[in-house]
Amino acid sequence: MAPEEKNEQKKEYKEISMKFSKNLAKSFTGKDGKEYYSIQIPNQDPEDKRSWEEFVLPSYKVHEDKSSDKCFFAKVPAEGQTTLIRAVKPETPEGEWGKEERKVDNKELKKLVEAYKEEQKEISMKFSKKLARTFTGKDGTEYVAIQIPNQDPEDKRSWEEFVLPSYKVHEDQYSNKCFFAKVPEEGQTTLTRAVKPETPEGEWGKEERKVDNKELKKLVESYKDKNKDNKER
Repeated sequence: MAPEEKNEQKKEYKEISMKFSKNLAKSFTGKDGKEYYSIQIPNQDPEDKRSWEEFVLPSYKVHEDKSSDKCFFAKVPAEGQTTLIRAVKPETPEGEWGKEERKVDNKELKKLVEAYKEEQKEISMKFSKKLARTFTGKDGTEYVAIQIPNQDPEDKRSWEEFVLPSYKVHEDQYSNKCFFAKVPEEGQTTLTRAVKPETPEGEWGKEERKVDNKELKKLVESYKDKNKDNKER
């Protein structure tokens, strides 16, 4: 074997390592009988209601992260590309789900997967577990719907609520009756309220409004003000 060929073989095979939440990874068996992981990439814009993009890796490329029991890490070729897939919601209830595909360089893939690492001030808010309801979206993603009780006891309307991906909602270490969640400080969140029909035969409607996340925290944690008032009396 010529010296040039040996040097070619010894060239380092560069890889990119990326870290992501276990909640975003789903294992499955392919039609070829092999094990794979489907890894979701949350939309960076909280108001982007499209299904999340995802990509697939063989299971042997996905590993437990020793520094966090809530994360996996994976390695992909530094100079390669990966196909991202997004489920597309049908325009009518009778329609079929479609699919969008695009290829990205693996350096861009790492940026997308680890977008959560970018410096972004967040607001933490705490709320009762009784106000939180988990559900699975049509895209197969786990979410938590969080209710906000009306501040006025005489307000008999349905409570407002908002939705967060389940990986953003955590157990509160200081109280087994509470959850806490973090949202971007400068972002906004959509609140929805079910509207009761005017007649027994009518259909329920829905009201929506957007609030700054600083205002959201005040609404969610308004119970703290009530507790403070009760103590002062």
